[in-house]
Amino acid sequence: MADIEDMNVLFPVKLPHGEGFRLIEGNCLVNAAEKTAYASFNYTGHETLELSDHFPGKPIFPGAALLEAMAEAAIQIAQALPEMQGYSFYFAGIDKARFRKVIPAGVEIIYEVKIVGFTLGIGRAECKAFVHGKLVCTALISFACSKD
Repeated sequence: MADIEDMNVLFPVKLPHGEGFRLIEGNCLVNAAEKTAYASFNYTGHETLELSDHFPGKPIFPGAALLEAMAEAAIQIAQALPEMQGYSFYFAGIDKARFRKVIPAGVEIIYEVKIVGFTLGIGRAECKAFVHGKLVCTALISFACSKD
């Protein structure tokens, strides 16, 4: 693998669950040295994960799905860290979540995530979501790290 400690690297999204439950797509831009990631999801309202049933007729992206996507992006960073090789990661908690705008179908959601620490097997990440450059959600996400 390239020396990811000094540069941004575009990683294919790698998650333990199947395609039907992924809320970030394609590639994720990760900077392991800064412990940051940028990921995206194009919300059509017709996803296989029945998101269209959230306010039928005028679908909006569920807040719980936003938080799951933030956790997925945080895990992409953790997987890129050399010291975290051989670990599995699990969504463990949510703090300070704030939903600022409704997200309608037909938009791209951009996630900006920064891991701010690891303590006793728990990682924490500051997360933001944007639509059209406007902040739509913030949260502090926790994830458990378990040696495989």
